[in-house]
Amino acid sequence: MIPTMMRVLHIIDTATAAEALAQLSLLAGADDVVASAGVAPRYRGLGPQIKQVHRPLGSAVLCGRRMRSLAGRVDLIHTWSLDATRAGCLAGRQTGRKPLVSIPNLPPKNTLSDMVKSLSRGRFHVGVPMQVARRALLGRGAPDEAVHVLPPAAELIDNKDERRLRTRRHLGLSDAERLIVAPAEMTPAAGHKIASWVHGILRQILSDVRLLLPGGGPARAGVKSFAATTGYDGDVFLTEDRIDLADALAAADVAVFLQRRDCGVSTLAAAMAAGLPIVCSATPEATQCVADGRAALLVPPGNPHAAATAVLRLLEEPDLAKRLGRAAQQQAQRFFSPDACRRKLHRIYAVLTAGLTDKTDAPDH
Repeated sequence: MIPTMMRVLHIIDTATAAEALAQLSLLAGADDVVASAGVAPRYRGLGPQIKQVHRPLGSAVLCGRRMRSLAGRVDLIHTWSLDATRAGCLAGRQTGRKPLVSIPNLPPKNTLSDMVKSLSRGRFHVGVPMQVARRALLGRGAPDEAVHVLPPAAELIDNKDERRLRTRRHLGLSDAERLIVAPAEMTPAAGHKIASWVHGILRQILSDVRLLLPGGGPARAGVKSFAATTGYDGDVFLTEDRIDLADALAAADVAVFLQRRDCGVSTLAAAMAAGLPIVCSATPEATQCVADGRAALLVPPGNPHAAATAVLRLLEEPDLAKRLGRAAQQQAQRFFSPDACRRKLHRIYAVLTAGLTDKTDAPDH
């Protein structure tokens, strides 16, 4: 644990993305307080210590009033979704603390415009996972001092061989069968339908290819319905939260991130830390995350045939797969280790509490 004298109130809610919850579980300090604005989201990694604060009439603002006593006992407020930030801003106003909100990716254009206006009015600060996202916000008029880069924390997987064997047994797979995993949370832009399409293409060529979709999310029902149309849904495993991310990555041979726009970069970093060969859509944040293609094969977004060709290369060229897996893991260890990300987060906290401008954002890579 990296020492810090600050105590932080982390605010989450049911709108908080699984990626954000995973980051919170890796980065929160031992003495920090985690509170949910209303019903707490389901996430095993945070355990039972979440303080659930009543949300009157479903209002995050009214919930923020009820968090005043919690906010008064900490040095800083850190929220993990834009909706939870409504509660954080109100609690912060009452206690003189301006919140930091961490977002896993830039929101759609209409929400992004509202967020830039709030940043310009000094309501909160924001942390984004990559420099390219920061530049995009500054290009839209966000003030320089209000936008920070907090790289995604990603752990190495312990007992990887044992996890692989156990998870494959659970799925009924032999070690000879080749498993593709699309591990990001199932949101409309995350590309899981394209992953199913890619699997369908590959199954016409290779009989031993399977697809694992381990995440939940708002698009899960649509993904399941689409997978059934490929004719190979019997080889698709939709396990939701029955298999955790580390086990899913350990069991897989290739990871795919076929998002239509930037999302899932924290899960991408986790797949890199696992040493998996990766096929990834060439969206701006993902491209920076994988070192401009040095740590993954990049394909055009929304192109299942290009993605299938890239996955086939990794399955049929083991030397290439191993080289990319090693490069991905080295990139993750250099930029995304939890200790490095905690140090960066504590520098951001120090900047916010001192009222200074953060000049220590991670360099482009």
